Amino acid sequence: MGRPIPAVDSGRDGGNPDGGSATSDCQGIAVQNGASVGGYNSDVYTWFDSSCRQRTAALVRNDAPDPGGSRGGYLRLLTYQVDGQTRSASESPAPRGMDGATS
Repeated sequence: MGRPIPAVDSGRDGGNPDGGSATSDCQGIAVQNGASVGGYNSDVYTWFDSSCRQRTAALVRNDAPDPGGSRGGYLRLLTYQVDGQTRSASESPAPRGMDGATS
């Protein structure tokens, strides 16, 4: 069985939801608009957690069909740091007809 998930700090008492303090020496969030992520037109958000470890999220734009023929925005790639190593989670579009599309 996995480790229990700790309660999330809402940030209302000065803490951040990731458990850090409201002040930080880390860089702020940055956005790279219109980046190609595996051929998908995306906006890539980069931010730093409470330990100043970089995290990124690539969100596919929903203003045109993507290379797989899907429409609508979604998270394509998430990266984060664990024990000095970069880990990633990527999304593959749903098979045709499984994405809620009607045509």
